[in-house]
Amino acid sequence: MEFTKIQYAGRDYILIEHTCLSRDTHLPSLATQLCNRYSGAGASGLIIMREENFYVDVFTHKGIRTDFDLSAAICTAVYLCEKRNISHTGIKQSSGTTDIMTVKQENGFDVTADLGKGTFLPDEIPLASKTPVINRRVEVGNRILDMTALKIGNIFAVHETHFPSSLNFITLGEQITKHSLFNKKASAVFCELKSDSALFIRSYINGTGTVLSDASAAAAAALSLCRNGKTEHGREITVTSDGGEIYALCKKNNSVLINTKAQIVFTGKI
Repeated sequence: MEFTKIQYAGRDYILIEHTCLSRDTHLPSLATQLCNRYSGAGASGLIIMREENFYVDVFTHKGIRTDFDLSAAICTAVYLCEKRNISHTGIKQSSGTTDIMTVKQENGFDVTADLGKGTFLPDEIPLASKTPVINRRVEVGNRILDMTALKIGNIFAVHETHFPSSLNFITLGEQITKHSLFNKKASAVFCELKSDSALFIRSYINGTGTVLSDASAAAAAALSLCRNGKTEHGREITVTSDGGEIYALCKKNNSVLINTKAQIVFTGKI
């Protein structure tokens, strides 16, 4: 069974084409085995790609299947550019399709993903609240956070803070995923506005935990701060995390474009 490892901005995924699998392969177990950074190839998650329509099933390193994973879509687009010379495609997942443009360069790939429109509407997120949660003071554990709730691919709670701070991001992130405000589990983004075109974020992703970076979280942070008037629509925003830089462009209709650099790390067999 051949696999390919792809990475961008501190996130890495293992991709296997569906035709390489036997019928009795237990995908959650395969994900935990391959993604283990001590005994396996090491990755954030496993992508199973169906070649006929570029539909992907994605599992976290814990073996949890996800409905939408922008990072996995980005890595799949890179794989298709390298292996099939396809530069523009729609990567399909159970919750929708992501339109991605990939350009091969000397030192890797330049990737631009169109996430479509984000939403702050309670019914579309969905929220237990009947009114939008936009820069609202919300009690989380024993802390009060100024929170903005939105959906852009996934559900996010964005809190503006300053780094370093006394916030326990892992504990708060876990509490936010389970918060009664959300009818479905959310991910948490803690962000600091460095300038009108630069952010720093830390992310806690539902089903995964803390990550070095996440393209969806970068989009959520940028769109949230645009909505709160902290930065402007139509301006490219540099979103930095512990994993590297991702660039976000938010339009007035709440649609978001993401740009990042990616590389194929290696191809192997198991």
